[in-house]
Amino acid sequence: MRLGRRAEALAELRRAAEYDPEDARYVYVLGVAEDSMGEPERALATLRAAHVRFPRDTEILSALVDLCRRSGLTEEASGLEADLVRLRG
Repeated sequence: MRLGRRAEALAELRRAAEYDPEDARYVYVLGVAEDSMGEPERALATLRAAHVRFPRDTEILSALVDLCRRSGLTEEASGLEADLVRLRG
């Protein structure tokens, strides 16, 4: 039952992100949810695409840096972290 609700929640988040593609918040929440629900590869794809679409969004970039680090993608994480520092600076 709980798995069904989790899948349902992800489907709702995906619909929200598709419904309003100009709202960075929806895609950020979707990527974070995918990661927290055990779909890190999908989360990486979501957050990478979101970063391309919203390159100045620090929440998306921060989540992407964190996920890259946890996934062992240290070079990618370092480059993205440098971008994040520049944006926040």
